[in-house]
Amino acid sequence: MVIRPAVLNDAEAIAKVHVLSWQKAYLDILAPDYLAQLSIEERSAMWAKSISQKYLQISVAEIDEMVAGFISIGPSRDDDCTPADKELWAIYVAPQYWSMGVGRNLWLQAEETLKIIATENIYLWVFSQNERARGFYEAVGFKAETNRLDNFYLGGKKVEEIRYRKTIKISFR
Repeated sequence: MVIRPAVLNDAEAIAKVHVLSWQKAYLDILAPDYLAQLSIEERSAMWAKSISQKYLQISVAEIDEMVAGFISIGPSRDDDCTPADKELWAIYVAPQYWSMGVGRNLWLQAEETLKIIATENIYLWVFSQNERARGFYEAVGFKAETNRLDNFYLGGKKVEEIRYRKTIKISFR
């Protein structure tokens, strides 16, 4: 497995991972018709823009020269965060690579970068019903903030998200 910064040519592969993982992971959370209409082309354009703007730190994990997963980290969007805080905006692994360490390796490499750039805390939002993802985040040291919940409609279905936080121990090298 190789983990490297994303380049513009990765946008379509990232979009495929994004759509396929949503369609499988959120099958019991979001409406099936909403998941079926997710567009790789639209997500590809979105990821191409994100990669070219360099607003987010985006990395991919490759297995046999195929993008197996990706991670994106950027500034926290929450009002109660400091400029030193970051947010895990997305981490997705293609379903055929689940439980093979791809997500963990993406996270561990990103965490090392966060230590170097003196990030204090990293936050993320996850669907409360997504037990698989919540278990992953807890296994790598994130803690649920049970007082930070958000409810909204997505694809015609009401969903709840919960915020997680991890304090980063800064490396002095």
